[in-house]
Amino acid sequence: MVWEAYHFGGEDACRIDLLDVYGNVVSSMTFDNIAEGAWFPTVDLAPKLEGRNVAEYELRKLIDGRRQAIKGGFYYEARLRFSALDLAHAGYLRACINHCMKPGNYTVEFYPYSDNTAVHFRAFLTGDVTDFDEYQRPLVIAHSATIEIYGLEPQDEVFWDAPEGMICLDKTIIYPLIEMAHSQCGGKGIAYTDAEMETDLGYVLNKNKAIV
Repeated sequence: MVWEAYHFGGEDACRIDLLDVYGNVVSSMTFDNIAEGAWFPTVDLAPKLEGRNVAEYELRKLIDGRRQAIKGGFYYEARLRFSALDLAHAGYLRACINHCMKPGNYTVEFYPYSDNTAVHFRAFLTGDVTDFDEYQRPLVIAHSATIEIYGLEPQDEVFWDAPEGMICLDKTIIYPLIEMAHSQCGGKGIAYTDAEMETDLGYVLNKNKAIV
């Protein structure tokens, strides 16, 4: 299950800290005035951020035929699209990519919004920096980039208010009506057979937190 509609409470551009193998910050970059010296300069152009938290789980079949949900928490993933980079910021992004590609445990700390440092993720990133392409003709005086960010550490909470709900039902639990209303397979006033209940074992999401 993937939750996508949220906001981290920040407005400024993202920030990336490069970490050594011991987790120490060796360099920090904030991508705000990324097109200041590009073909069409601006002092207020931040990358487009597309982020989501992905719930990791696996349904494992037991020897008696029942299924067991193995849960790993929420992992943050994001995509950054840079529409116009000047030469300096294109170099910074290439340095971030090269940093993570070095042999060994080289990672980054990613801040979706640099003005809200309470929300950040240990991550690995990859991507590509190219010449800006206008009418299928590359322009070397501007650059574009797409960066993929993969969170490395599971979170047991998501960072926004979500309604109570559940992935599926467990017939051994009596659920309040408020939870039934938000179930993917349950609804008020419907009588489910034992067969339906037995084939939909899973786990519950309750007030932003995966109950494990």
